Formats: sequence, C-alpha cells, structure tokens
Amino acid sequence: MPNDVRRYWPFAALLTALVVAEPARADDWETCAKSSGDDAIAACTRAIKSGTYNGKTLALAYSNRGVEWKAKGDLAKAVADFDEAIKSDPQQAAAFNNRGIAYAAARDYEQAIADYDKAVELNPGYASALNNRGLAYFNNGQQQRAIADYDAAIKLEPDAVRLNNRGNAFLKKRDYDRALADYDQAIKIDPKYVAAYFSRAIAHEGRKRPDEAIADYGHVTKLQPQNAAAWNSRCWTRATVGRLQEALADCNEALKLKPDYVHALDSRGFVLLRMTRYEEAITDYDAALQIDPNKVASLYGRGMAKRRKGDYAGGNIDIAAAKTAKPAIVADFQRYGLLPPPTESVRTDVPTSGAAFGRARH
Repeated sequence: MPNDVRRYWPFAALLTALVVAEPARADDWETCAKSSGDDAIAACTRAIKSGTYNGKTLALAYSNRGVEWKAKGDLAKAVADFDEAIKSDPQQAAAFNNRGIAYAAARDYEQAIADYDKAVELNPGYASALNNRGLAYFNNGQQQRAIADYDAAIKLEPDAVRLNNRGNAFLKKRDYDRALADYDQAIKIDPKYVAAYFSRAIAHEGRKRPDEAIADYGHVTKLQPQNAAAWNSRCWTRATVGRLQEALADCNEALKLKPDYVHALDSRGFVLLRMTRYEEAITDYDAALQIDPNKVASLYGRGMAKRRKGDYAGGNIDIAAAKTAKPAIVADFQRYGLLPPPTESVRTDVPTSGAAFGRARH
C-alpha cells in the first residue's frame, strides 16, 4: 500500500544566501540550489571543481548534487556525494538525513536508521529526519519504534504525510481505530491527499466496512482517474460483497489503464468465476499466470473454474498445485463461499453473497 513520504532538501535557502559572498559564481550557486536534473548537477560540479570552496560551503554543493543523483536513481553517486558533504561538514544534519534516504531507497534500512540517528543527534528538532527514521523502522518491521518517531515528528510539525505514515504503522499492527483516526486527520488537513484515502479504505476493510472502503476507493479514482490500483481494489471489494456488475466495470477500467496488471487480471477472473462465466474466468487466470506463474490465487481460481465447467482432471491439477504452494488458499476462497466439492458431482452455481474479508490484499 501507498507510503508516500515527503522528502526535505533544506539547501536552497543556504546556497542562495551565499550568492552575495561569491558574486563571480552566483549563477552556478543559483542553479545548484534551485534547479534540478542535469543542469543542477552540472552547476554543482563546476562549483565543486572550482577549488574555491571548502567546509560548509563545499558540503552544501555536494549535498545538492547528491540530492539530484538520488532523484535520477543513481544511489551510489548520491551516497558518494553525501559522504563528501559529511567529510567537509560533519555537523550538517541534512547530509546525514539525505544519505539515510539514499540507503533506505536501496533497502538498507539499518544503515539508513544509523544516519537518521546522527541527524537527530545533531538536530533534535529535525522533524523530517524523525519521520524518515520512522519510515525506515516501518519498512524494517519495527512498528512500535516507527510510531514513536512519527509521534515526535507530528508533535514538532504536524502534517498529512506524517499522520498517514503513523496510520500505516497502526494499520500494520491491526489497530484499525487508531489508524482510521490518523487517516481522518490527514484528510482533514489535506482533502486531496490520495494516499490517505487509499490507506483508509484498507483500514475500513480490516474493520469489515466494505461500503466505507468502496467510498474511499471512489475518492481515489476521482482524484486520480489513472490510478489502476484503486480501480482494482474497488473491483475486488465490490466482488466480495456480490456487486458483480460494478466490480466487473472497475476491473475493466483497471485493465484498460494497465493491460498487463496481474492483480486486476486475477480480480476479474474472480468476478467472472462468481458470475459463472467460467471460460472467461479461465482466460483471465491464464493471462495472470503467464505474467506471474506463482500467483496462487489465480491457479486455485482457475482450478475452480475448470471444475465447474466439467474439466475435473485439469481443475484438480490446478487446485492440488495451489494447495501445495499455499495450504490456506482453500480457506481464503471458502470465506467467499467458494469451495470445490470433494467429488465430481460438482455444483454449477457460484454463491454471490455473504462475503467476509480475509484474502490477501492485491
């Protein structure tokens, strides 16, 4: 699910302030501080290579260039520049914070946490570093520590992103009420914050409130009509409560936006299975398994569809393989009233009501 974290790069104001002191390099400093991409990298590089600057001033140029390397996805160069910034100015908390972000992007959460620790040590009121450390703890499976950091960041500088992040940590702990409270507050602060609506929808599903979840997914599709994940999630939720025609329309929209979206193919296969359109369900499940041969739900669903259209041998092979890969898959489908009979005297109807939540989220 969405963990959208705002990144803070607090260099522009400092570099701009240096323009007066270095008039001969004013254009490079301005570009290094305020531009982005290759222009900023080139300007920062000229400033670094000029040999004119050292200490804090040089550290700022390295830091800004590191930010741009990170934005381009070149994490090795970003880390190298933040290393140089820290060598030039070991007291620059922002450089530790930004290096932590680069390590986190590489999923080296332990190293990221170590850098955020140093950033907070240097600046105890550094809300962005606290928030980012919280996210690293979250991704490292340490939810209580994540919540503690989010608490501190929100106390210092409350905003929608941090509230959403803390809500996600509560959601991970299945503390749905606290998660919902944070998402509500995030949306109150920023009524157009898509991530909070998406997260709140998932929390509503956890609380067995499908109608509220469907409404929140609807907010996402209105704010971001190109969000295929939201169309798919609403498709799935509608399918579980028997609103099959609406679900099918949502899945079709998701696949229109992203034809190779494996989760939407699986969801639509499930919808078609419940609509007793077995041949079409098999086609979607086939397509999902072509993309991800390990998609156990698609394998089991295809087996169900095959059996219901009379292909017992083929259905049994799929179902047996799915059960071997994930024994709990039978219970997952059973929660929706879908269980293959133990003999070849197979029912041809597929229940379309009485859904309960439990299947793993897409």
